Amino acid sequence: MEKIEQKLIKTEATTNPNSPQVLAWASWIIGRLGGWKGNPKQRPPGPIILLKGIEKFENIYEGWKLASNYT
Repeated sequence: MEKIEQKLIKTEATTNPNSPQVLAWASWIIGRLGGWKGNPKQRPPGPIILLKGIEKFENIYEGWKLASNYT
């Protein structure tokens, strides 16, 4: 998830404010994958955005598993 987080950070304002030891850190990443902009002034991601993010993360994870098995 740390590699995904690095790819999602576009500006200083859209950095993940949470520590990697808390669940909010992963929720921030999942929300960004789902299409949430991540601005501090914006409301937190809702259930639909989180669902889209989880689906995208599952696809990334499946691809990673496939790539790991063939090396």
